[in-house]
Amino acid sequence: NLLLCKAEEFSMTNEELRKALMDYYGTAMSSGNPMAVIELSQAESASDEKLIQMADELGWIKED
Repeated sequence: NLLLCKAEEFSMTNEELRKALMDYYGTAMSSGNPMAVIELSQAESASDEKLIQMADELGWIKED
């Protein structure tokens, strides 16, 4: 999994985050996870806040 930190040591633009989420859910979808289709669709059109929420739910955001 990708690890994002709120510290300045690692940062990513919202579009990079969107791409990472789409890659993640695309892989899950191709592995046979039917729910990934919904998540992939949400990542494509998500607001910046929703992208961060999705990454946080996956455990990609770690606060120091």
